Amino acid sequence: MKPVLFVMLGLGALGQLDQRAYNFFAHEPDQISIWASHFGDNLAYLIASIYAIYLFRRDRQGLKYFLLLLAGQHLLVNLSKAMFHSLRPLQPGQVGGFAYPSGHTAMATCVYGSLARRQHRAWLVLIPVVAWARMALGHHWLSDVLGGALLGWMWLEICPWKVPSDLSVADLPAEGSGVDEQSAG
Repeated sequence: MKPVLFVMLGLGALGQLDQRAYNFFAHEPDQISIWASHFGDNLAYLIASIYAIYLFRRDRQGLKYFLLLLAGQHLLVNLSKAMFHSLRPLQPGQVGGFAYPSGHTAMATCVYGSLARRQHRAWLVLIPVVAWARMALGHHWLSDVLGGALLGWMWLEICPWKVPSDLSVADLPAEGSGVDEQSAG
């Protein structure tokens, strides 16, 4: 279902809703929206780098999966942009490149989604902040940021970083031990 929704968004399924959301959210760039947008690029890279150093010291296997997550999302965003050729909203001084999906939102979803999974759920608040900022700056349509978030979540689900690395097979309940998933979780 998620891949179908992703393709539908890329093909313009939101139609006039994109224009209405653009009219509602887009405004002259201000420092708040500019800095909020950086949580999907420069600040996300900084946070990801700090987390990678942490993983290098504590969890080398987790580091491999985290780097796979980041590289994969970058590749998936660029392949999707090349496939959909979606144009950005027209604004003077606009950034270049195709719009769908939002790379900033996909990056935020992967970085902060993985931090929320392994550290603290509070990181999740930065994903809608980045999505809002990209629309507020007029760089993306609503469908672009929804597609970026959806692509990031799908990649988080696919990426093999599911089990905390400090959990070994010996820690899992033995088959037939009478411990079911609900009582164990």
